[in-house]
Amino acid sequence: MEVNLRKLQLGHVDLVLGDLFATQAALYDLKLADQIVPLAQEWPTQDAHFAFCRISVGEPVFQAFQQALDGMMKDGALKKIQRRYHVNTR
Repeated sequence: MEVNLRKLQLGHVDLVLGDLFATQAALYDLKLADQIVPLAQEWPTQDAHFAFCRISVGEPVFQAFQQALDGMMKDGALKKIQRRYHVNTR
């Protein structure tokens, strides 16, 4: 989290996803709470989304990841994982 928050601070990334309370604690520890404010946003969890850097992740890796994710959504594995961690799957 620290590395990602520093990247956000420096403008190297536009968004960092994280648990609201853990992110707030990390911002406080890093003395960034006056510079970065977490969005109090609940993200729908019925789908899964991942972001990749186009420079460091090539198209073959992206496609392999997408195929694996599609397979997990199709066979129900993603829903099982969400239920295991008490995520609201609507």
